[in-house]
Amino acid sequence: MVPCPPVRRPSLGEEGSIERETIAIRAKETGQTMEVVVLSKRADRIHVILGEGTHSVLCELTPTLDARAYVGTALGREIVYERSRSQVEADIDRHRSPTGDANR
Repeated sequence: MVPCPPVRRPSLGEEGSIERETIAIRAKETGQTMEVVVLSKRADRIHVILGEGTHSVLCELTPTLDARAYVGTALGREIVYERSRSQVEADIDRHRSPTGDANR
């Protein structure tokens, strides 16, 4: 059996690399903000990962009833992404556009 060569992952900034999207969330109780990595983003839910490595925590953010923000719970703490559902939809459309222009 022939061993498989190691997988080479492109680093950020390298041609052809995949950029990780990050968003700023706020802990509702303390007001502290932090950057988190977005795993998936849809208008009805956003999956993010807080922290790195073995101590990372996955969190699902869903729109509030008035659609003015997204909320979720991580380790018993409520976190808030302060963008409206319409703003997130526009971000998604802009990201899908090949030119990055939302006004196609």
